[in-house]
Amino acid sequence: MKPKFTHLFKLNKINLFLLIILIFLLVCLIFNLFIVQDIIVLSYSARADDTLGFNLTNLDLNFGRVYPGGIAIKTIVLDSKEKSYVKIISSGLGSENLVYSNNNFVFQGEREVNITYVMPPNTKIGEDYNGNVKFVFFRTLF
Repeated sequence: MKPKFTHLFKLNKINLFLLIILIFLLVCLIFNLFIVQDIIVLSYSARADDTLGFNLTNLDLNFGRVYPGGIAIKTIVLDSKEKSYVKIISSGLGSENLVYSNNNFVFQGEREVNITYVMPPNTKIGEDYNGNVKFVFFRTLF
């Protein structure tokens, strides 16, 4: 004896395509609504110079003028009311020269992160380095 509703479960190419699209949209929705809590993007800049210069604004990570072979440090205070996993991602010219005191960590409340820009010793005077530092806050499952 043959079951009556087997024709409803046959997958042709169109149904398979629609099922894949539906699964993809569901995964994107779950990822965006339930996993990524917040994203903060700050721009950074540093300039190789033979004089030392400071920038005291707190809006972005402007490291100012840095000697070739020198370093500049900025401190960021992160705040989260919920327990969060934080991943720091940098992009742009000179992003490989950024060093973080903490990365890929779980916290709740306030947490300081020191971001150090290390100017390579062979950098030419007048070169500018610009990019973005992205702080991605993920919800923790446990």
